Amino acid sequence: MEKRVSISVIIPTYNRARYVTKAIDSALAQTYKDYEIIVVDDGSTDGTRQALEPYQDCIRYIYQENRGVAAARNLGIKSANAKWVAFLDSDDRWIPEKLAYQMDCVTQSDAQVCFTNIIYESEPDEHTSLVATEQKEMRYKLYGEPLEMVLDSSTKNYVQSMLVKRSLFAHVGYFDERLQIADDTRMIFNLAFETAFAYITTPLTIIHRSAERKGLINNRLDSVKVRTKEGITILSEVYFRCEQKGRRIIRRVRQTLGSFLATMAEICCIEKNMYDARRYAFDGLRFGGYLRTYLRCLVVLCFPWAMRWRRKSTWR
Repeated sequence: MEKRVSISVIIPTYNRARYVTKAIDSALAQTYKDYEIIVVDDGSTDGTRQALEPYQDCIRYIYQENRGVAAARNLGIKSANAKWVAFLDSDDRWIPEKLAYQMDCVTQSDAQVCFTNIIYESEPDEHTSLVATEQKEMRYKLYGEPLEMVLDSSTKNYVQSMLVKRSLFAHVGYFDERLQIADDTRMIFNLAFETAFAYITTPLTIIHRSAERKGLINNRLDSVKVRTKEGITILSEVYFRCEQKGRRIIRRVRQTLGSFLATMAEICCIEKNMYDARRYAFDGLRFGGYLRTYLRCLVVLCFPWAMRWRRKSTWR
């Protein structure tokens, strides 16, 4: 019989033997100790299992055939024993006070979802945590309308920093395993329709962003196209669910969706698919909201040749 704990820490990993032990070490270093660590190996072939052998007494190791990060997170949730679930990617790390601050935050605010501010790093650096912990006072914001937070570019709502009550997954479902990327974005939007969000302004999550990271978001045209298509799908769903929301939220959703539509119009134009380019451009004008969005769509419709310059300056 598994021991009951307060938090289940879920670490999905795939071929990151070089980094995953650092992620586990940061979880083990937490000042809050009432947790379990579940590592879901998504079919690694690089010696990840061997790298994790020294941790066999500290973690629950689960292996599955390669099905993607969404499936790995879902398996972790279904295997969890705790009331709360926290997610940590296998090449990212936490500041030692992260879970303690979040448990204090959800206790004070009665929120069911809590995010923290983040730090980016190009390579794992043990000194990063020393800098971050200098800010000792915890400050948090409570969003009664969490879509305001999700749509606000100044807040960093990453699943790697999220603490969420596990019972919410019974209402919103699990991570969408059909998506190549952005399964975490869809989950965060789904949760935003369910409960209030808390956000800790102190940076407590360290996110690895080096060029060698497999699956790293980059500026290759094909990568941007996949992200943009899935962004349009998710934001379209959000827009049609916002009927009962205030005008301000609906306007923000329209503005963000319009920006994605303008990007897709530009991509189709670069690919010389002018039928879809015009279709996306007209949709972008319809949703609009930002002057820049209107200008981008008008360029596609009136000066499609200018997209050659756009590709050279922005996308590879």
